Amino acid sequence: MEMEKGKRPTYPGAIHHIICRGNDKHPMFHEDGDRHHYLSLLKTHSQKSEIRILAFSLMENHVHLLIEVGNYNLSKFMHSFNTAYVNWYNKKWGRSGHVFEGKFKSPIVETDTYLLEVSRYIHLNAFAAGLVSDPAEYPWSSYKAYTGEGGEFSFVSTDRILSLFGDNLQQARELYKKFVNDGLEKINEEFKMKEEWYKISKISKKRDEVGLSNVEEKIKTIIDKVVKIYNLDLMEVMTARNLNCTQARQIIMLLAREIYKLKLNEIGEFFGIPRQNVDYSIKKVKREMEKSKILVEEVEKIRRRIEFNCKV
Repeated sequence: MEMEKGKRPTYPGAIHHIICRGNDKHPMFHEDGDRHHYLSLLKTHSQKSEIRILAFSLMENHVHLLIEVGNYNLSKFMHSFNTAYVNWYNKKWGRSGHVFEGKFKSPIVETDTYLLEVSRYIHLNAFAAGLVSDPAEYPWSSYKAYTGEGGEFSFVSTDRILSLFGDNLQQARELYKKFVNDGLEKINEEFKMKEEWYKISKISKKRDEVGLSNVEEKIKTIIDKVVKIYNLDLMEVMTARNLNCTQARQIIMLLAREIYKLKLNEIGEFFGIPRQNVDYSIKKVKREMEKSKILVEEVEKIRRRIEFNCKV
């Protein structure tokens, strides 16, 4: 087993979700010709090595790639491929210096369930960014290769993922399309959630005054997952109007401590309660978890979803 950049393991046959970002969040592409050349290099370099491209999405200032490695070194592949693009890009635009920001991210995809979620995440990137109303409309992702309409992306290996939907290719394509479209509803829910956050931000102005924006983002990540899993009203969770919401708040506080290592007073400032109340809430839900395997499973389910988001 080889250790990749960032001390991530890899091995022949491993699948990695690669994320490359533009230096200092600057654009990596200025026009379609840049994207065409990037994909041309991706095709050429992958075919010269034992690397299979399972999915991709090119955004303005970052790129998502889903890659299956053979015996070829992943870091060597990415270095060669990225260097070729940087040299071409700098020469074309009469510039010098970095195009990509630091090390690329390469979390390993270990299960079929995770593989499906990552592929859907990649193919919905442009929709989530508000660039298109349908993922099929975005020309710079591999989505059409999966629906059978992307002949120019023949270098994308769709069989690994489509095989998870059965042996009939046409049927598998339709099922994958439905799987991706099911994700559209989740994203639309997130847009509604942002509108609710705007209302809730008025509940406690003190949070903004003490500069807890980073803390807020972390706790919001947890709350978003909790309200969806328990089908709760966001405002009720924030104000703990009933017993279910009270326990939901306790779970949020517990995960804020365990996942993000937030301090009791930071969590308290967010909810507008004393640190002692936060400590009591965390201890209370831990006692409940000792009595209920179902509650333990629910908390772990939320934890896995949050940790998945942290990776991507």
